[in-house]
Amino acid sequence: MNPTTLAPLSAPRIVAHAAMTLVGLSEHYRAGGNAGIPSQWSRFGPFIGHITNEVPGVSYGVVYHVDANNDFDYLCGVEVSRVADVPSGCVELRVPATTYAVFVHTGHIATIQATFTAIWERGLAEAGLEATDAPVFERYDEKFDPRTGLGGLEIWVPVAA
Repeated sequence: MNPTTLAPLSAPRIVAHAAMTLVGLSEHYRAGGNAGIPSQWSRFGPFIGHITNEVPGVSYGVVYHVDANNDFDYLCGVEVSRVADVPSGCVELRVPATTYAVFVHTGHIATIQATFTAIWERGLAEAGLEATDAPVFERYDEKFDPRTGLGGLEIWVPVAA
């Protein structure tokens, strides 16, 4: 038995989310090779609170452009009400309006992969849901403490309505 598949998982809530525009740092990762994400967040941290038109209090980690090999792009970012003055090294990403299954991760950030595995291996199926092709994102609000890795976060998976 693989212990990463045993993460506790509550039933998701379903949310119809409006389109949003994010600004942040984006990196490309090979399938299974996402060890660089924590350092990507460390590089992005100083930008938080200093991006023009930033919507305060929430940050996002977005998995997008997933290819047939499961290689993907990952963006650490914040939502903006309007794009202006994108900082050097940052990019703009538009996330389309879609319906999401929202799962809660309550453990330390280091165990997030176990929650993702549980979502893909059983969470969606147990909820009778099917993922669709759109960005998947982590939503970090003011309860999350990046210094300790505690406080929880939400994982938003696009699903067929």
